[in-house]
Amino acid sequence: MTVGNERAARALKEILQKPGNDACADCGAADPEWGSCSLGVFICLGCSGIHRNLPDLGKVKSLSLSRWEDAEVEGVERAVDQGQV
Repeated sequence: MTVGNERAARALKEILQKPGNDACADCGAADPEWGSCSLGVFICLGCSGIHRNLPDLGKVKSLSLSRWEDAEVEGVERAVDQGQV
């Protein structure tokens, strides 16, 4: 995970361990390495490129290279807890 916001990195790691988060929300590929800040889902590299090209879905970040803000992680966590993913 990224340096800079260790709290967010730890929270993302915990969220990824929840059932259903081990696969891309779009295509089902194993071990997604990207997240959609807009939708609160985890996606693979290929699907992240598609999301970036869709104006309403465009905010994606790498789980290992990007700095995630606490609010972005909280949005993903809320989506997962509400069963939206």
